[in-house]
This record gives sequence, C-alpha cells and structure tokens, in this order.
Amino acid sequence: MLLLRTLLGMTELRLSLQTGEDQLDRTVTRVYGTELPDPSRYLSGGELVLSGLLWHHGPQDSETFVRSLAAANVAGLAASETENRALPRDLVTACERHHVPLLEVPIDLSFATITERVSMELAGLSRHRRLLTVVAEGSGLPALLVAGGHELNAPCWVLSTTGRVVAGGELADRVGLVREFLQADRLPKTVRGHTLVPVSERGGNRLTSWILVVAGEPQPEAATELASLVALERLRQAQGRQIENRTAAPLLSAVLAGSPDLDSRLAAAGLEHAELRVISAVTSDQRADLAAAVLEEALPQALVTAAGDTSTPSRRPATRCRTSSARR
Repeated sequence: MLLLRTLLGMTELRLSLQTGEDQLDRTVTRVYGTELPDPSRYLSGGELVLSGLLWHHGPQDSETFVRSLAAANVAGLAASETENRALPRDLVTACERHHVPLLEVPIDLSFATITERVSMELAGLSRHRRLLTVVAEGSGLPALLVAGGHELNAPCWVLSTTGRVVAGGELADRVGLVREFLQADRLPKTVRGHTLVPVSERGGNRLTSWILVVAGEPQPEAATELASLVALERLRQAQGRQIENRTAAPLLSAVLAGSPDLDSRLAAAGLEHAELRVISAVTSDQRADLAAAVLEEALPQALVTAAGDTSTPSRRPATRCRTSSARR
C-alpha cells in the first residue's frame, strides 16, 4: 500500500504539502498527468494527479478542476507552475474546500521522474504481495524461488555455506561463490555474473547463513525482499527441525551412554529396523550453538541434539549427535 505520506517522505522528490495534512493516509493506485480543465472521465479513484496548471486562468478554473478530482476520489493533486512562482491561492483554497490533498512539485523536477518513482514503488508492492501469497500458501522454498525468479526475471538459487544447493537446481562453481560470500567485505555482492544476498544469519554468524544467489544484477530492493521471504521459509523449516531434535534427544543420549534397553527404545521410536549412524562431536560451551548449526547445514537430513554428559565429572562438554540413514 503506497500512501501519500510515503511520497512526502521520498526526499529525492522534494514534494511539499500545501493542504490536506489530515488526509495523508490516502492510498495511491496510479499516477495520472493531465492539463484538461475537467479530467473526471479519465479518473477511476486513487490517482495521484500531476498537473502543470496550463488550464488555470482564474479562480473558477480551480473550482471546476478540483471539484472534478474530488468527485472521482483521487488520492491527491501534485502541481507546479510553469514559471518559478507560488501555486495560485485559489487552487489551495479549492483543494481545502473539496478535501483534496495538494502537493507542490519543485519547478526543476519533471513529472516523468515522479511517475517513474511512484510506478517503481507500486510495482514493488505488487511483487511483494504476489510473493507473500506463495509463502502464505505453504508451497515451500522451491516454489518461492520459482516465483522470485519470475519477478526478478532471473534464475535464483539458495546455497548453504557448505556449498549445498538448498533449492534451485544445479549451479556451477558453488564453492567459488560460497568463498566469495564468506570473504566479502560488504553484502549483497555481485561476482562472476551472480549477486549474493545473505539469508537469516543465525546468531549473526555468516558461517551459518544461507545465500540467495541471483543471476545478473537485480534491483537491490527486489533481491533483498526475496531474501527476507526465503528467511521466513528457513525459519519454518528450523522450527520443525527443533521439534524433531527435541524428540530425538533422549534416544541419542541413550545411544552414547550404551543403554542396555536401547533396542526397546528404538522400537518405541519406530526405528527398530532402521540403519543408524551416530556421530558424537565435542566442543566448548561457547561454540556449541555454532557447531550444531554448522552440522545441521553439513548433514541436512540428520538430527542434531545436545546429549547428556558422557565424560568424566570434571569435564562437561557440549556434545552434539546426529542420526542419519546408515548402518547401526
């Protein structure tokens, strides 16, 4: 939703409000430029009307023009004189009377610039709504990447920092792109014909970030917007994984401890016929979360959980275990 208030906040446009301060929450749906004395037949509501006031010859002209705008329920009027002078007072009065917000356009700012800026903003809002619909429908990360690729008009991928393609199909030189991402002074970064955008760095550590890769050089705002929606999908996956990990914690602790009732525990978990591999990793308390996150990215199909203490009483490391399809 693009509001008049938002337009006033666009410093590059330098618009100034002449009247209608209490109506700045009106929604702009499109831009329409006109020099007709009565443009009502071409208006459908929500327009930001641009005019150089070539139709203005006196107070009655202002009354006719502004009344037609009010009847069409436009969002507002942005006007400038053809010469470097103030807007006619009768125009301001007519806008006050008919409750039409009036914005003054600097004489050196072209209407084309305003049209382009507003059109870009409206296009971005439409794009965001379409992508949000994909997320809301629960279609998953692959569908979101396909939709994002259509919006950006470029192929898209998501990588983990292990070089794994999380979504998006095959991608050449994955390792090289990951290396560029990890070594970059600033992100996003365009390298080798691809733009690299970070996705939800867990704990602020780039090692555990996903990477949105977009072919070419897309609009920065559009790429960042897609990355934020990919982050929502990542959060959804992480929440599901946390539940699985918590469920597996007692079982993995029993495995490490060599519990005599391991077979019955596996049966209770429905794993009596499964082939399992257990990996135990020991790290310091300060690095446990980072180690777990890196393991999750390296072995995406496995479970990770903190196991109970299996060392001497004087040493209590943070232990992480994974189970994956393998031989028990």
